[in-house]
Amino acid sequence: MNFCSAAPADDSKSVTLTRLERIQSLRKERPNDGVLIFYEAITRIGLGDRDAAFALLRSLQGRKLGLVPVRDAGFEAVWNDPELQKIREKLAQDEPRTPDAPVAFRLADPKLIPEGIAYDAKQDRSFVGSVAQKKIVSANRKGEVKDFSKPEDNLDCVLGLFADAAHEQLYAVSTNGFVSNSSTFTIAPASVTPTISSLSPSSAQAGSGTFTLTGKNWRTMTLT
Repeated sequence: MNFCSAAPADDSKSVTLTRLERIQSLRKERPNDGVLIFYEAITRIGLGDRDAAFALLRSLQGRKLGLVPVRDAGFEAVWNDPELQKIREKLAQDEPRTPDAPVAFRLADPKLIPEGIAYDAKQDRSFVGSVAQKKIVSANRKGEVKDFSKPEDNLDCVLGLFADAAHEQLYAVSTNGFVSNSSTFTIAPASVTPTISSLSPSSAQAGSGTFTLTGKNWRTMTLT
């Protein structure tokens, strides 16, 4: 009998079960952490455990945490379920309504998975860090995007960004903390080890630095 066709599904379920175990372990330490509750609900939906997932989501009602299910964030399998829509509506009603903001620009690449963003007032552009593609791009108001970092910069997942326009420096947090087999990361000033690397784009002046803080890299790049 050939079980090859079942292997990918089995592997996927095994990964999801492992994720659930990790979330539940963290919840023992932080039982009231709404983000963990929300992610456990998503994980249980992935396992087909609809009722338990919905119970977790209901427990978030009234807490005003801004955690509202959206279609493309793990809720696809139950999106058309009337009960989910009732829960979603109640969670959304908990949140204060803020005025709609104008669109600054749109990113066309759906695989960029942006995280941090920083604005350079001098050149009227925004920098966006990518978790998935491990790079930094710059974008203007027309949505025209070009790579700011280079492949040889060897960035990990890019998180927070800060543009110091006055000194023409871009600060970026690059970390491999999302890798499942990575170590626990801590930030300790005593562990700062400055090294020099070229992180400027081809159009920029050379001169930037990498500061390693126990597993996390804080990068600086020239904004020219």
